[in-house]
Amino acid sequence: MSPEHPQASEMASTLAALRRDFVERFGREPGPNDPLLVDPDADVPTPLSAEAFDAMLDRLADGVDDPVVRAKVLASKDVGYILTEDTLHLFSASEIDLWEAALDRRLDER
Repeated sequence: MSPEHPQASEMASTLAALRRDFVERFGREPGPNDPLLVDPDADVPTPLSAEAFDAMLDRLADGVDDPVVRAKVLASKDVGYILTEDTLHLFSASEIDLWEAALDRRLDER
């Protein structure tokens, strides 16, 4: 992500918070082989499990008032990725179709 990207500052803040949490928890700087998202119950840096990640997305969706944002969070859980205008070019037509179908399903749940 370039520094000019609209979300660059927010992303930098988020990554700084993840780094700070890692150092506080494990007493060292994260290394190149450490996971970005760690299992909250592990004593050593361990990747967050798929189940824990899904639970995190559910909590995030439950805390969002905007129904479109909520649908996007849940659709990303369904397909395993999220599409944005900035990332659309990185996905195949089939992946875009899957995303749009998942998003439509989640929007219909409103």
